Amino acid sequence: MKKRLALLAAALMMMAVCAGAESASSDLFAQISGRTFEFCSGVGAWSTELTVWEDGTFTGNFHDSEMGETGDGYPDGTLYGCSFHGQFSDPEPVDEYSWKAAITVEQDEGQVPEAIEDGIRYVTAAPYGLEEAQTVVFFLPGTPVDRLPETFLIWSHLWEIDPEAEEIPYYAIWSEKDESGFIAIPLSEEADLPAYAYTGEDPLEGAIANMLASDSLAGQYWTEPGCVTIPCPIIHKTERMNDAQAKVYGTFWILNYVKKGEVLESISGGEHAAVILLGLADGEWRVISMEEAGAGDEYAADIRRFANGDPALEKQYFAAADLNANRELRTRFIKAYVEANHLDITAYRDYGWEPVELKE
Repeated sequence: MKKRLALLAAALMMMAVCAGAESASSDLFAQISGRTFEFCSGVGAWSTELTVWEDGTFTGNFHDSEMGETGDGYPDGTLYGCSFHGQFSDPEPVDEYSWKAAITVEQDEGQVPEAIEDGIRYVTAAPYGLEEAQTVVFFLPGTPVDRLPETFLIWSHLWEIDPEAEEIPYYAIWSEKDESGFIAIPLSEEADLPAYAYTGEDPLEGAIANMLASDSLAGQYWTEPGCVTIPCPIIHKTERMNDAQAKVYGTFWILNYVKKGEVLESISGGEHAAVILLGLADGEWRVISMEEAGAGDEYAADIRRFANGDPALEKQYFAAADLNANRELRTRFIKAYVEANHLDITAYRDYGWEPVELKE
């Protein structure tokens, strides 16, 4: 793969030399036309994506989910975001691995500054990672790691994916002003995987699992064409408040996978320590609200608040932050998905770990 990517980069540069700067800039946009570039935390609730077209224009969107930011009329949290568009100038070569171009960004017209709908507050905000951008650098596949800005490497998550990597395997866009790195989302090598749907017998677990696999939550993490979200809801305690309401305390994992041969490869995900309120309507349990533990110092404080003096429950929350400690439950959910969709998958694997077999 590295050799193939290096040859691709070399071929691109050869075309630039032979055809001149104007032709080469067209070739660059032709190479990345239709590709989507993503700037994200990797395991957080925000991302900015832009799709580049052959004429150097691009379209994109930004979203940042703050489910704990609630108020009167919006118990389900706040969603910051916007849709936007823009234009790159004709790129100029910097060296054999990179090109530089000016950039203009505008938010799409018609977006309401703030609105509340279906229990969620929607706030239009500037696209994170492009607020200050005036020029950007395009990095080609095969760019040596030692030529890249350190901040770019942090945002690219390359060190998390492959600590030994000596070059990048993807196209990338770097805004020095914003210190933001946009990575080309890989094109899937496999057919699209079927969407996840819970097939177990626990209605509360099922309502939570299907909610975790929804696009609004799963899309917070790195995705690529053909991937599937298979959740792992670790339920610590359930309180039946009455016949039509229940409160579930748990650590809820969202995990995205792609198919590589007979193995599901984990590409992204994260945990949400939370308390979920469910309601029964028309014979079906649905998630009403989800209160998540905050980040940093707030995380431990919120878990203690959730536990409300129950040391066993508090211990369960902290233990569930280690997904490997719940391998049996995770395997059960993956195996149920594979069997329900009659897939030729025999194992799943996290980066840097041995495959986990889906044994009988």
